[in-house]
Amino acid sequence: MSRVIDAAYHHMQQLRAARWDIDNAVAELLRLKEAAEKEEWWNDPNHELHSIRQQIEDAIDTAPQTSGPRP
Repeated sequence: MSRVIDAAYHHMQQLRAARWDIDNAVAELLRLKEAAEKEEWWNDPNHELHSIRQQIEDAIDTAPQTSGPRP
């Protein structure tokens, strides 16, 4: 039971870290957008958001698996 709790805790920590990374990425994107608007250029915010989403999905797909199915 302790291993299950430890694994769940570890996953929660990973989710919190991922959430923090996402929040920071969104905040940075908003800062860049505001700066771009001041300079009157902004390409395609949907493309930028898609790029961030793709990077997050790639990071999730390549992250080491901490636990797997039990035999």
